[in-house]
Parts: sequence; C-alpha cells; structure tokens
Amino acid sequence: MSLPIRTLACGLLFTTLATPALAGEKYPGIMPLSQVKVGMKGYGLTTFKGNTISRFEVTVLGIVKQANNGRDLILIRMKGAGEPYSRDER
Repeated sequence: MSLPIRTLACGLLFTTLATPALAGEKYPGIMPLSQVKVGMKGYGLTTFKGNTISRFEVTVLGIVKQANNGRDLILIRMKGAGEPYSRDER
C-alpha cells in the first residue's frame, strides 16, 4: 500500500478510535479528538507480515473536518517497521 493511501487508512482508524462519543467515561484511555494536535508524535504496533509484532512511528499531519460521512479524519505519517512494504511517492 502506498504511503498516502496507508496514511489515509490509518487516519480513518485513528478517527474511529478518537470519536468523541467513545472518548467519554466508558473509554477513558482514548484521547478525544479535541486534544489531537498537528505535530504530535506517537507509535503504533501491528503485524506487517506473519505474526511478528512491529513498531512504527506516527506523526499527526492534520485533521480534515467532516470528510468521512460527516466524521473527522486524522491524517498521519507512518515511519518505521512497515517501510519495506510502502513507497514514498514524493
């Protein structure tokens, strides 16, 4: 998956997890979207191949308001373990 598509796909995932309705008392460990800022850094864990867990770095590039059926998207750049499986088209 190319970098821009993977960034958008992960943005969709993070937006789903950061939905304000989910960030209430029921799920106190989820950061509300209002606290997500451009430039924030973090990491994710996934399996790019097989069942080996790999870590990748994440940087927030921006937030697109009401882009997904009225829901916001968090755009991120991923860097790290998945790079052999992606292509930077810049």
